[in-house]
Amino acid sequence: MLIEAWVKVASGAIAIQEGDANGALTSLGDNLNAVVANGAWTKYTYTIMPKAGARKLSVRFVASGAGSTDAYVDRVTVRLARGLNLLADPGFEQDLDANGVADIWTKTGSATVSLSGAEKASGSYGQRIQSTGYGNGILQEWIGVSPNTTYTLTVNAKVSGGSLAVAYGGSHQRVRLARTDESGYDRRERLAVEDLYVYDGSIDDQAVGSAARMVGRRERRLCRRRAAEPGGEALAD
Repeated sequence: MLIEAWVKVASGAIAIQEGDANGALTSLGDNLNAVVANGAWTKYTYTIMPKAGARKLSVRFVASGAGSTDAYVDRVTVRLARGLNLLADPGFEQDLDANGVADIWTKTGSATVSLSGAEKASGSYGQRIQSTGYGNGILQEWIGVSPNTTYTLTVNAKVSGGSLAVAYGGSHQRVRLARTDESGYDRRERLAVEDLYVYDGSIDDQAVGSAARMVGRRERRLCRRRAAEPGGEALAD
């Protein structure tokens, strides 16, 4: 869903937050920064993913900081976002806990992970994965996927040693993205998924670019198409 609002802050700062039915509030914005004084009307747009089982949400504008705040809010809109990305932090841009893996993503196995400012497809960072052995990498699980729905995975990947694969679903089916002798490129797959893993197959050094994206599209018919087996044919851009 999209939350859009026009905000003018004459002094101080405000935070824009979304809340669930249980009262839990989450600040919106890059690195959870508050909207600070700018003296002009500015439009802010945020994409949010409602939590599992949610039937309603709240939007809150609240003073942020101990000092005085003078702010104005107008034309607030909440609407469905077309092609909403199911993955959080798909660009690997934020690592607030400084553990080497982008926030929301988690490390699996014994991989060595870090955000790379030198190797990225866009934005400021890409996710670097270094490992020896099979099945080590990064993972993000999400909720709210629908049955009988086709999902499209698009990811930028570059491999300087070994090979990189994506595993998805409860049985962790795999699609090979790239080998050492292949340049980085976008891979697009139509998937029926439960969860998505990006991990290695005996990898020395690899980077997952700044555009991991998973979007859903309802099909009129039951879609049982699966990705190609490792080394097989797959859709690519």
